[in-house]
Amino acid sequence: MKKIILMGLSLVMVMALLITGCNNNTSSINSDDENVSVTISFWPNSETDAERHALYDTYLEKMKELYPNITIIPDEEGYGIDNFMVLAATNQLPNVYRKPYTEPQQIINAGYARDISDIVKKYNYDTGVNPDIMKICMKDGKYYGVPYSGYMIGMTYNANVFKKAGLVNADGSLMIPTTYDELVETAKIIKEKTGIPGYAIQTTNKEGGWMFMNIAWSYGVEFMKQDENGKWIATFDTPEAVAALEYIKDLKWKHDVFSANVLIDTNELQKLIATDRVGMAMFGEGTPKSIVTKYKTDKDVIGYGPVMKGPKAQVSQVGGDVYMFSTNTEDNQVDAAFKWFEFLGLTPNVGKDYEKNLEETILADVETDKLIVPPVLKIWVNKERTSIDDKLYAKYSNVNPKLWTNAYPEGVKVQQEEPMCAQNLYALLSTAMQNVLTNPDADCAQIIHETNETFQKDFLDKQ
Repeated sequence: MKKIILMGLSLVMVMALLITGCNNNTSSINSDDENVSVTISFWPNSETDAERHALYDTYLEKMKELYPNITIIPDEEGYGIDNFMVLAATNQLPNVYRKPYTEPQQIINAGYARDISDIVKKYNYDTGVNPDIMKICMKDGKYYGVPYSGYMIGMTYNANVFKKAGLVNADGSLMIPTTYDELVETAKIIKEKTGIPGYAIQTTNKEGGWMFMNIAWSYGVEFMKQDENGKWIATFDTPEAVAALEYIKDLKWKHDVFSANVLIDTNELQKLIATDRVGMAMFGEGTPKSIVTKYKTDKDVIGYGPVMKGPKAQVSQVGGDVYMFSTNTEDNQVDAAFKWFEFLGLTPNVGKDYEKNLEETILADVETDKLIVPPVLKIWVNKERTSIDDKLYAKYSNVNPKLWTNAYPEGVKVQQEEPMCAQNLYALLSTAMQNVLTNPDADCAQIIHETNETFQKDFLDKQ
């Protein structure tokens, strides 16, 4: 899911960093006194992301002025999970690679990430990053990576559609739902009064399962657990999971709040929200900014708020990317990479120019008429940094306060993506959603049972 979410994150606002660890003493990990080269993957692509690629070229020049002995070697490859495992097994990975939150534990367990605990502590990641985020790259108390980006899932609203449906309060705020049951009723009102689908959800490209997680967790579903021998067991063949899938099915066949085409991905759903063709949708927090930028949608049309409350909880998934290091990376290369991260401002530390640089970055977005909104998920816990961030975002925020509510209120539980084979689980659950949305006679209990069995046999049993 990282590719979609990062469309909504600007370079310097990408909120999290790397966490990897070395076995030697911190004092011996130093790239100051010798020439060192380090290869960093997932570099902005020169063809598909030419503007950021050019920007990074200027960064390389400035980095060279600061550290003449350090050479950063760009690598534009993204390394999907299939070719990653092949390259890892043959010791051909770049020094620094980037992976979504779903994959670090599998990579660590496979022995393809080096322990960089000492360097993490040297650069204050152990105390300066949200500990819940840091856990993603930890095992047995050691650090194997650091966050590069982070997001929460929330609800996006189209104010034009709500106005057409008469769902606006006297003060101009929207009559947004707070529970999944209220979401149904609001979506029905929109459809009945405007003919516009009240709600839509992603169902293709693994994205259906990705969004379904938030609903299922709120219904009390537990997808997997480890037994006493450490083996992972699929545990979602339950009435709660069946009820969550039936909720999706009913949105189409009982409540009729969807559009005719139910097989859509995030890009298509963004377009529908941007062009007043759907009232509500669930997205990562960076998506509203992407919608405004991509479709030139008026900022006063887009609203945002927390995920709905379910029968058992109110759960928002957190996701993002982390940086990790190949096992053949030397100590001085790890240190050089962290100096690069620090140069980019992607660390807990606040240098003398941090506030000036952040303000310049925000002002650049203001000048290009982008949406300015503070991040919902807080990656950094260093008060010196967070106080600067909060001050500047409050100063330049350009969202309509009547359309934006706190997407992380008290009561919302943030939950990390499932620890094992999450991408495979997303794909299976997406298929389950497609089945119930295209067949009014689909048996939700049978589909959940078969999906649970397939996930166990084809994926968890092979770990």
